[in-house]
Amino acid sequence: LAAGVAHEINNPLSYVLLSLRQLERAGELPGSARTALANALDGASRIQQIAQELRSYCGPDGHGPPEPVEVAKAATSAINIAQNEIRHRARLERRLEDELHVLAREGQLVQVLVNLLSNAEKYAGERKEIAVQMAVGDGAVEVQVLDRGMGVPRGCEDRIFEQFFRAHDSLSSGIQGSGLGLTLARQIARAHGGDVKFRARDG
Repeated sequence: LAAGVAHEINNPLSYVLLSLRQLERAGELPGSARTALANALDGASRIQQIAQELRSYCGPDGHGPPEPVEVAKAATSAINIAQNEIRHRARLERRLEDELHVLAREGQLVQVLVNLLSNAEKYAGERKEIAVQMAVGDGAVEVQVLDRGMGVPRGCEDRIFEQFFRAHDSLSSGIQGSGLGLTLARQIARAHGGDVKFRARDG
């Protein structure tokens, strides 16, 4: 039902966004109209993102069998996708290792990393530093998405992966989000025999 609702929202919303973007390209507008148009575009884009995340959560794309995927290549693809959102708001450092492979559906692996990068950007705090690095151990490849943001309140370390859960710090700070990004990331990772976990870091 939720996936159907998200689909029905997304179709007319696409026309709304198209019309707003045509207005944006149309030429000069009074200052107040430009502000209203920018706010409308931002709001419509956020609704579209929520609808897309809801559809993904209800039925992530699982077509095709898992195949060997080079993790650094998938991480680079995710960084390139997220870069438009991140580059003006945070400094991103990458420390990737070539020739490390996992058995996965590449598109889903990229989606996990995009969701983690988007989450890191939202909560990166004033320092706005994000790093993507890789580690190998116990026969597994670990991709770490690191930030130096506000952290997670004690007792919420696992709840942040529950659907629609928002930690109280994020609610009071006004940070936008659907509460589905981390849920979907963990769901996809576990479907591949992996996991997504929160780990606090010093500093």
